Amino acid sequence: MSTNEKIDLRVRRTRLSLQGALEELMAEKPYQEITVSEIVDRALVARPTFYLHYETKDYLLNSLIDDLFADFQTEVKREWSCQYMDLERFGLLLIIEGEKNAERLRILINSGLEYLLLKQICTVLTNLITEVRDADSLALHEMVIQPYIVDFAAGGFFMLLKRWIEDDLAMSSESLGLMVGEIAKTFRHILRDWPLQKPSVAW
Repeated sequence: MSTNEKIDLRVRRTRLSLQGALEELMAEKPYQEITVSEIVDRALVARPTFYLHYETKDYLLNSLIDDLFADFQTEVKREWSCQYMDLERFGLLLIIEGEKNAERLRILINSGLEYLLLKQICTVLTNLITEVRDADSLALHEMVIQPYIVDFAAGGFFMLLKRWIEDDLAMSSESLGLMVGEIAKTFRHILRDWPLQKPSVAW
């Protein structure tokens, strides 16, 4: 293992330790009451080390949330072929990622940080749709309606994910993933077939 690899591994371990400490503390008390001192004590990390990685505890929180769907995005890109994604597979991957991070998502939801989760889901969907658009040369009108589709889809998926977690994952990931895939097909249809001109209204 090279020196750079050792440094990268040490950095990763430190960040995971800090994220884990923050998660544990959020399970015990409101996020707003948590201090950096408590985080570094729980993580067994020196305070200066914390600031080498994160400017504030909010930056640490954002890094934790950024990691939630990182594997999902990587997996989708890996499976992308011929400018087409099997949307049933897409839905399953998304739900599997939610299942894998269920406890972390539960902590964030219970901590009143739902808006950050929703923002992250919007970012993930925007990135994926942008890649599809660039690969598929979608028309201008499709780019115009994209933010509306993203907001609608992100809101729906967030509420679905929240209910699933609150129900202790009562529905199987396979069934829920299939449902999400079917919904994604509807969004793809809207993106491709939405009219260029605003439809006239008959009075």
